[in-house]
Amino acid sequence: MQNNYRLIAIDLDDTLLNDELNISDENLETIKMAVDSGLKVTIATGRPYVSAKRILSSLNIEIPIITFNGAMIVNLKDDTVLYEELLPIPTARKIIKYGRKHGVHINMFIDNNWLVEDVNRYSEYYHTLFGYPPAVVNDLTSHLSRPPAKLILSSEPEIVKHLDQKLRPVFKDEASVFISKPLFLEFVSKNTNKGRALLKLGRLLNIKPQEIVAIGDSYNDISMFECAGLAVAVANANDYVKEKADFITKPNTENGVAYTIKQLLGASS
Repeated sequence: MQNNYRLIAIDLDDTLLNDELNISDENLETIKMAVDSGLKVTIATGRPYVSAKRILSSLNIEIPIITFNGAMIVNLKDDTVLYEELLPIPTARKIIKYGRKHGVHINMFIDNNWLVEDVNRYSEYYHTLFGYPPAVVNDLTSHLSRPPAKLILSSEPEIVKHLDQKLRPVFKDEASVFISKPLFLEFVSKNTNKGRALLKLGRLLNIKPQEIVAIGDSYNDISMFECAGLAVAVANANDYVKEKADFITKPNTENGVAYTIKQLLGASS
């Protein structure tokens, strides 16, 4: 690989994190090696900021990170929000209405608050993944005094796929809609995705798109692939995502991030 890259943007779940939701020692050490060599490393995740920050306590990341699938760029040093693109309140109300109509579980994220109207196995799964519990409220719409960062409709994979096909055209002028995990259909602002936020971060750091490496596994990482100089998919990504990548690295369970960085640095793997 050429070595004129300056910024590496890494997805968390199923990319940097192993199947136990941890960052391996090899990935930790190799990221430190990258930073010591002069590369900048950031995280681009769909997770809320508080969840991402908890995981990243073991990483020495000096630059802002991308959260909520691109809806926010936040400075880890002082929790300052440098950029945000939120869902309009009328769109959020409409998503909640459709969620209720189809009988699926609805999750709403405002600032660092995760709100639900009931707790079930979908919210328990999300809790397990992201490390903190939701606040249960009677009516999500009554908490829309401020625009949310995102909403998630949760259900079984076949239902999520059906809703993706059905609701994507409904919201094409109002929101970005995508499947982030088989159980999650996510809605963020129309102008929001990881790629747009990565370009914004690049401008803040005076780094050109062709100087960026993006590493990911899922549909919500494709927008990063499309704007980065080098797009890297882990081997556990689905075939559609891998088709969009320039390079396929090892899977998340075999330190694919570390392998990629070593290739960039010319180190032995």
